[in-house]
Amino acid sequence: MRRVWTPTSTQGTYALTTFSIRGFVRSCILFFAVFTISLPLLPVLAWNLHEFLPRVLSNLFFFWPQIVMFPYGLTPYGDPTRLVLDRTAAVTAAIVWWLLVGSAFAWLTHYRSTRFALMAVVPFIVCAAILCQLLLALLGCSPYVEGP
Repeated sequence: MRRVWTPTSTQGTYALTTFSIRGFVRSCILFFAVFTISLPLLPVLAWNLHEFLPRVLSNLFFFWPQIVMFPYGLTPYGDPTRLVLDRTAAVTAAIVWWLLVGSAFAWLTHYRSTRFALMAVVPFIVCAAILCQLLLALLGCSPYVEGP
């Protein structure tokens, strides 16, 4: 049950602040735990379920660690021979991006139940990865992806 803040209740303000901080930390931990688990799990799922997934989604999941963390750097779109960002800068940019995305998820779900946050975290992560790819495409670059 959520505590309602009233201007005359100072105890309610403290309880509401503490509750929201706990919810924020809970949502952050949930986001980064699921994100960390997704790095090795989604390529395995894409490999085993590629017959049932659309080709674009199968490719996204198969190259998931390379698409979301940029371990080989960023290249100009369509020209994989040059690097726009080297490995260190690209990984740093990816870490900053996912910290911002995780904070946004925690802020949006800190008053929601754990069950709601658990159901919302995977679609939120996939949508954030797609949004990242769209932003990179608007800037004219893409992650350097190595694979079969």
